Amino acid sequence: MTEVKQRRKKMQTDTVRQMLTIEDVLAKIPISRTTLWRMERDKQFPKGHIVRKQKVWYGDELAAWQDALPEAPVQRVSRDTKQ
Repeated sequence: MTEVKQRRKKMQTDTVRQMLTIEDVLAKIPISRTTLWRMERDKQFPKGHIVRKQKVWYGDELAAWQDALPEAPVQRVSRDTKQ
């Protein structure tokens, strides 16, 4: 194994992935628990992992999901209530 590959492998094993609880996820992504569950079920959101009887999501997986979202056009909402 080359020195570069050895160094890269060591970096991968030394890195600790950030684990987020459902409360952490919902604080970052403005959706309800039910919507999160549905999106996960429908494979529109990264699947959580069970770690010591608690469901967690990895921060890097959420960042990749967020980066892959299509950018929605900005729409202006009329506040005119006159009828």
